[in-house]
Amino acid sequence: MDAVTATRQPARQRGFTLIELMVTIAVLGILAAVGAPAMSNYYNNRQAEAIGRQLMSDLQFARNHAISNSVTVFIAGNTTWDNGWRVYESGQTVNLRQYRLSDEANVSVNFDSQSGTPNTFGFDSLGRATATGSLTTSQDNSSGTRDYTYTISMVGQIVRSES
Repeated sequence: MDAVTATRQPARQRGFTLIELMVTIAVLGILAAVGAPAMSNYYNNRQAEAIGRQLMSDLQFARNHAISNSVTVFIAGNTTWDNGWRVYESGQTVNLRQYRLSDEANVSVNFDSQSGTPNTFGFDSLGRATATGSLTTSQDNSSGTRDYTYTISMVGQIVRSES
């Protein structure tokens, strides 16, 4: 090859054009706009399930603690049940457990109280319930059935159902 016939190939440029970048950003924006509401529903659904699991755990804890330590253990709302709940031994001021609810969560209580305190129930040293009734948890803005009802029988059996 001589110097006259040899032509130089221009160096190939790499990268994206401005139009390609704008199209990519527009597609990502559309995907984010479609996905944001779904993420909100997902978060609310997980929150509803977490509240339900926590309540079930605290109910089981209260019954087991009452049996293990031969004491009566009560569960009551933090002022109201919509603020959360607390677990404590009879005659004690220290909470064994306490759970606070978010503003979107709701707990409704329907108990036939024999403990003398409305909306308070517990388990005696044999694991029997001091009151029978039900608790229902729900989460605002959740999709599908996210209301859980916990029914407490006189023998202390805790049954969870979706309503």
